[in-house]
Amino acid sequence: MVDWKLIWDARASSSNPFETMGRSDNSIFDFLVLMDDIQRKFGGIFQNDQMLEIGCGIGCIASYYSPWVARISCIDNSDAMVSRAKMNLKSFLNVNCYNDSIPKLSKTLGQSTRFSKIIVGSVLQYLNSFDEVIETISNLSLVSQSSCKILFTMNPDLSLKDEYMKSYKTLNLDSDRLQKSLEIENSRLWIDFSQIEMIAEQSGFTHLQKLPVNSAFWQSNHMFDFILAK
Repeated sequence: MVDWKLIWDARASSSNPFETMGRSDNSIFDFLVLMDDIQRKFGGIFQNDQMLEIGCGIGCIASYYSPWVARISCIDNSDAMVSRAKMNLKSFLNVNCYNDSIPKLSKTLGQSTRFSKIIVGSVLQYLNSFDEVIETISNLSLVSQSSCKILFTMNPDLSLKDEYMKSYKTLNLDSDRLQKSLEIENSRLWIDFSQIEMIAEQSGFTHLQKLPVNSAFWQSNHMFDFILAK
């Protein structure tokens, strides 16, 4: 079993900020494409928005959107990531960074802030079961404003899993590396979108849309985004 927390704690010390996001091959231009993609999928980000970012890493996304919103709460379950994010974001006076995580959102639920925009940054895949996805969506409903939009980025698509796993056989990997790579992929929570459809309305959301990952990113061949709105 892959220890995801251990992996992300280790990545927190990287000198490459994009590696801390799981995007070691990205450039600054790729990052800007991602930022533009997020705001387009939201239908805009506005000065009065109260934003929550889940899986904030060392604060790259929060630092970008900080000038454009009223306030950002950014959370991560990695102590190392949060520690570095607090240092990076200390000059951003409208950003609050703290340790919390899905599915419980214990600290976030205990606060009075309700959010108009929520970014769930490719973290559903690290949950243990679909029951935790259900709990996550239910708790996100509790911390969201009546007009809230929630964007879930880069979720492994169960319907594409078999084909994606087969693609590893075309790579020039030695047996040990191939086995490790397949173990990592099998440890992800691959999402069946039809199950998301079943629970969205039960959690108080009136709009659900499955969206493609931007084709600029290689993850577009086996992952999807989706947005929930009240």
